[in-house]
Amino acid sequence: MHNLVSHFILEKYIGKQNGGESGGLLHAVCLFADLSGFSIATHSLLLHGQEAVESMAEVMLGIFTPLVSLVHAQGGFITTFAGDAFTALFPSEGDPASYFRALAAARAIQEHMRTHPKQDTLYGSFPFAIKLGLGDGEVEWGILESEQPAANPGAQNAAYYFSGPAIEAAAGAEHQAQDGELILTQPVYAQLHTAIQGKALGVGHWCCLDVRDQLPAPQPSRLDEALAAVEAAFIPPAISQRDSSGDFRQVVSVFIQLMGIETRQDLDIFMQAVFSLLNQYEGYLNRVDFGDKGCNLLLYWGMPISHENDISRALDFVMELGNHTPGSFRAGLTYRLMYAGLSGSTERGEYTCYGDGINLAARLMMEAPWGGIWVDEQVASRAQGHYEYESVGLLTFKGFPEAQIVHNLLERRLTGQNYFDGQMVGRQAELTELNAFVQPLFAPAGERRYAGILTVVGEAGLGKSRLVQEFISNESWPIAGAAQVFVCQTDQILRQSLNPFRRWLQNYFDQSPSQSVERNKRAFSRKLDQLIAAQKNSELGQELNRTRSFLGALVGLEWESSLYARLDLQGRYENTLQSLQALLKAESLHQPVVLVLEDAHWLDEDSQEFVRRLEHAIEPYPIALLATARPERLDSLYGSQYPYRSLVLTNLSAEDLAALVRDRLGGPVAPQVLDLLVKRAESNPFFAEQILLYLREQNKLTFQNGVWSLVNSSHAALLPAEVRNIFIARLDCLSREIQNIVHAAAILGREFEVRVLAHVMEIDHHGEGLPDELALQITTAEQESIWTALSQLRYLFRHALLRDAAYEMQLKARRRELHRLAAVSLEHLSASDIRRGAVQMAEYVDQIAYHYETAYCLGLEAVRPQAYQYLKQAARQAAERYENSASLDWYDRALALCPSEDRQACWDLTLGREAVLDRMARREAQFADLETLECLAKDLAAPDHQAQAAIRKANYYLATSDLQNAVTAAQMAITFAQAAGQPLSQAEAHWHKGFALNRLGDFVGSRQHVEAALTLVRQSDDPLARRLMAIALRLMAFLYENDPETMPQADSTLKESLHICREIGDKRNELRALNNLGVLALIKYFDLAQAATYFKQAMDISQEIGDASARYYQFGNMEVVYEWQEDFAQAQAYGLQALHAAQEAGDRFGEGDALSCLGNLARKTGDYGKSMALIQVGLDILQQVGEKSFLAGAQINLGWLYLELGNYDQATLHMEEVRTLANSMPNLAFDSAYMQGWLYLYQQDASGAQASFEQAMSNLGQDAPPNREADCWAGLGYAHMAARRPDMAAKAFENALVLRRRLNLPSQAFQAQIGLARALLDQGELTEAQAHTGDVMTFLEAEGDLTKGQGWGLAYLECVEILRVFDPAHSQQILQSARKILLARLATIPDEAQRKSFLEHIPWNRALMDA
Repeated sequence: MHNLVSHFILEKYIGKQNGGESGGLLHAVCLFADLSGFSIATHSLLLHGQEAVESMAEVMLGIFTPLVSLVHAQGGFITTFAGDAFTALFPSEGDPASYFRALAAARAIQEHMRTHPKQDTLYGSFPFAIKLGLGDGEVEWGILESEQPAANPGAQNAAYYFSGPAIEAAAGAEHQAQDGELILTQPVYAQLHTAIQGKALGVGHWCCLDVRDQLPAPQPSRLDEALAAVEAAFIPPAISQRDSSGDFRQVVSVFIQLMGIETRQDLDIFMQAVFSLLNQYEGYLNRVDFGDKGCNLLLYWGMPISHENDISRALDFVMELGNHTPGSFRAGLTYRLMYAGLSGSTERGEYTCYGDGINLAARLMMEAPWGGIWVDEQVASRAQGHYEYESVGLLTFKGFPEAQIVHNLLERRLTGQNYFDGQMVGRQAELTELNAFVQPLFAPAGERRYAGILTVVGEAGLGKSRLVQEFISNESWPIAGAAQVFVCQTDQILRQSLNPFRRWLQNYFDQSPSQSVERNKRAFSRKLDQLIAAQKNSELGQELNRTRSFLGALVGLEWESSLYARLDLQGRYENTLQSLQALLKAESLHQPVVLVLEDAHWLDEDSQEFVRRLEHAIEPYPIALLATARPERLDSLYGSQYPYRSLVLTNLSAEDLAALVRDRLGGPVAPQVLDLLVKRAESNPFFAEQILLYLREQNKLTFQNGVWSLVNSSHAALLPAEVRNIFIARLDCLSREIQNIVHAAAILGREFEVRVLAHVMEIDHHGEGLPDELALQITTAEQESIWTALSQLRYLFRHALLRDAAYEMQLKARRRELHRLAAVSLEHLSASDIRRGAVQMAEYVDQIAYHYETAYCLGLEAVRPQAYQYLKQAARQAAERYENSASLDWYDRALALCPSEDRQACWDLTLGREAVLDRMARREAQFADLETLECLAKDLAAPDHQAQAAIRKANYYLATSDLQNAVTAAQMAITFAQAAGQPLSQAEAHWHKGFALNRLGDFVGSRQHVEAALTLVRQSDDPLARRLMAIALRLMAFLYENDPETMPQADSTLKESLHICREIGDKRNELRALNNLGVLALIKYFDLAQAATYFKQAMDISQEIGDASARYYQFGNMEVVYEWQEDFAQAQAYGLQALHAAQEAGDRFGEGDALSCLGNLARKTGDYGKSMALIQVGLDILQQVGEKSFLAGAQINLGWLYLELGNYDQATLHMEEVRTLANSMPNLAFDSAYMQGWLYLYQQDASGAQASFEQAMSNLGQDAPPNREADCWAGLGYAHMAARRPDMAAKAFENALVLRRRLNLPSQAFQAQIGLARALLDQGELTEAQAHTGDVMTFLEAEGDLTKGQGWGLAYLECVEILRVFDPAHSQQILQSARKILLARLATIPDEAQRKSFLEHIPWNRALMDA
């Protein structure tokens, strides 16, 4: 017995057969249970195929079986299952014991899930939790039965449903629950309050925390097996007669939602049509469900019985149903391979499906318009010959990471440089689109602008590069001669940082390895100076001059004492990107620029980052970015937040393919030749060309009677998969000597230098010298379309696939030997170039490392030492250039070859990699390296290494805000450094511990360790000591700020740090000292003018050294200055500059914070829609990067926004997030308490507000800005007024007024003065109240407003109420002004529900509108 129908329904059905009712009402307690974790587990398991889906069904059976038993043991029964949820009823009919039985079942389920939180599968362990809701009230039940006898003996004759207030209440309670919680409605709590300990959740719900009384013991459930026979009316025999195992089936899932079903009679009429059509089309009605989405039906075709035409059956059913029913409905249909089987348990279950088809069908139904029948692509593509559809488009749905193609069912059909030879054929539409794309470059003077990014996308061989080349070189298109075209070719093999731009710059600056360094420098300076002299934009010219050493470094040129030489690694990296931007901007002002990125799918990460930053920096410049790329990695190429256009190439049409063949062969071709190219080349133009060349070279084509035809038609049998072999066959047609050259060139990459190839061939000939024919053979290979000349020194394979074929056709032994020869040749040539002063060794290290490593990986053990040494050099060089991604890759590869017994070498490499991971904020991998460093230091028994490992770990814990562990690690470092006799390591460790203690609020302990650090560095002559001293002094100054007795020393200490930084030329720490001085002036003294002065000085330095990230902080600080001055317009201007600076620097932390702050400004200026969008985007970014301090700010801003919108639930959620973060970040305690106080005010809870504001006041630290104290006093004033304590309110408002006047915050000061006036009025002090009211009116009449402080609506309401006493005419005027402001802000809220809560949930907004 499967027990697929509730015994309650079966018993009622028997009663109906004996003259009883087919429906009715009962009073019951309802339990709604919903699993969390189901969607994540399902998505993960679906990735593993069919067996994993079956495993999901087993998991659900394992979860539900004990839960169903627990319900039955308390006399309840399951009404319905819905995927990962079920509903149970405990009939009461006046018996209060049913409440306790329902509670007992719910608590037992809670306990079971708590003790069984995970489900293990072959594919991993998955966590699950339960959310429970209890409600009570009436439940309507009904049995729906066909009035006509079924012609099909296996058809369903009946269905049932449950609906009503009890079910809705339980579902609503569950929606309030967090994982593991049981939520009760107020009526249920009233029945059980003596037995439980509960916590109120706003209005109407209680969270059950504990049970005081003993609950009913479970009783054995007795299921009457005699009822099994009655199930046949509801369950087809194909289900009831099968065993409990499931199977995989192609299933059509159909969700239908009804509209216009007002009565039971309406439902009966509709269901008669359903039963009749089910009998006709042989589908399965899984359930009739009444929920928050109305009345829904879920039906299946393909289970339990499949038909060849299940899709047509389902479509015909839905269309015909619309013709037979009076009401309207909408439907969603999908077709998927799904697991069909038992859900629930053997005590009570249902036969259903698992798979994404059900969820998608439900989503389609809910998005379809009434009367619409939406189907997925799987349905439409299989039935398009018989049905008419209209495209809805590509839509995204919750739970589906990829967009879905959706169709609307209409009706059933009644009847279904020129690297290229020859002329380019076809692609006229694509050329036209390219022309339209670049038009912004050629607008009238003054209107030219950035055209954007367009990527020509296509599989290999479709002609991406050919199309671009035709466009930029053909004089029939306006770009030829009218724009500068800079072609940047990526490197597939080395992926060197910024490699395509380095290669372009080599040509741009006329650099050659055959020239001396001085000659290359002269060529470089001549070109750059000409560009600077031609600049009309003086700032751009100055920027080019400032960053010339960074452009030089990109082509291997360095100058002593240059800015490049003086900056640290990050500074070099930032300025390098800025120098490239400046160069492109300057050239575009001379003549529009088209920057071509060839094979962009191979762009290195730093080049990708440069492209992303360029997008933000060149809007007013006539520049276009034109890239070619294969389809993979497009999103990661530019980043999802940067828009780009795609021009997707497809295979040639038959007509264009014929034109291509005619052009290449010089005459028409027979149909069999075209058929061959279509089948073998799939109309890919490059493949077609290669096949033609092969056939002609092999004399497989003949020209007879004016037509080219095949000599042997058997060639038509070749498959497209054999195209690679065609490449190899083409190469085989070359002479052995040329083949050897091609093979050696393929080792070097798609692009190669002739001299390196020549040296490889010379060594390969055992020192006997190069064949005299080498130059001729290279030219011959060019004529044979193997490669094309980029210059006299460099060649490029005509296609990457041709190079790949030449590489892969070689034996492994041959490849590894050629890689070795390539490395040896590069070593020899680099030594020669270095002796001549042409280049530095660093220019060759990456290439040599690659070739030695590849030779080793191919089995040449003898070169492991060389590979290892060059990999180490490559890793360190990349780290010094701040090329973090490349450096990390090199370090990984070096460590893979590092001898495990050489613990010191492992230490050095791991320490280097950990520093790179720290810069990249790759915390998980960084921590793993730190653990390794600790083990290595212990193995080496070296206290200095142990000290360094502990210092690095303290640094990690500081970065992740794990402050207690940071303290512990720093103390270990102190101990080890003392044992090693390393005073500077001791100082560094003391500083880390002091910094951690400072963030924990232990200022005394922090000061002790900073003083210890300063003592140690003052005793050292090491240059590093001065830098450590400057950093330590900055922290000491912060500590001085927090002690009233030493606060005056903070300023002088920061100035000492500033002096040291200037003395040693440490620009980066100089601007940090200036920033700290600005913050000190801002927060401690509220000296906004002095703060702005320091921030602007810091800005000048960040501009000088090209530190975009630092500029973000300075702009952000200026934003705060103007925000506190109540100058929101100027604050917004600086906020936008902060955002642009962060984006330019690639600072995701800063970008997220800047967006959040701009959103908060939008809130303060009343643009709620814009505020929501900005803060949410910022929050999403910050959650991705995981920076707690910035994340806390975004949560605070979003909490305030929801509070002002009257959405208290969402506001509370974000407050909870802030409270959670405050556990590890004590400085958030004020924000948490202060925001909570306002929430209480909004909810008119005076005592809660008072307690929270008093807590906020106590949380104010020594470093808190004085305006926060004023805010607390104002909040307390409102709390006292709400509690009818005007005397205490007056004191609080007076304190707020005094502080705000001192701080020159007029709008907020007058808010406090209004509160003071109202408090005095309530005390009967009419004269004083009227005097204060007069001041406020003077302010308002001078076009002032009260919207710049928290609770502005409350201030306006108080003002209106006071003026009703003293000046009724003005009262009405102020009321109208307030309403105007309210309505203006209301108009910015896009969501209807939010607009409603804004007006109705906020008491003073409601009062202003109702007044």
